[in-house]
Amino acid sequence: MKIRKAFFLMPIFIFFSCNYFFQLSSDENLTKQIERKFYEKKVPVDLFFIKSFEWDNYIVIGCYENPKIVGEREGLDLKNIYNNSITYSDNFVLLVFLHNRKSVKICKLDLDVKISEDLKYNKN
Repeated sequence: MKIRKAFFLMPIFIFFSCNYFFQLSSDENLTKQIERKFYEKKVPVDLFFIKSFEWDNYIVIGCYENPKIVGEREGLDLKNIYNNSITYSDNFVLLVFLHNRKSVKICKLDLDVKISEDLKYNKN
């Protein structure tokens, strides 16, 4: 009887834990590159230099913003960053790279770092 219960509960546990296990973490190398570019010239960083992965847009999520609410409001699939600490932090902003309206990579940037508005996310 206990084995049956375990076999029944195991898929449920796995299903709910997948959202936790497949969360994106900040790409430290890319974050350092972007921050270095900003601090060298003190002008907004043009993200067009990033070609190491496929992306077509970005969005910046500010301090205390909830990625789930931002995703729902903007019509984006941000499920893989729902558990990010941006919701509880005022130490950084979250730069989210998008591909086909889904988050593919994130960077936790210093609050001072400015990003060029040339490619900023729009709903169209």
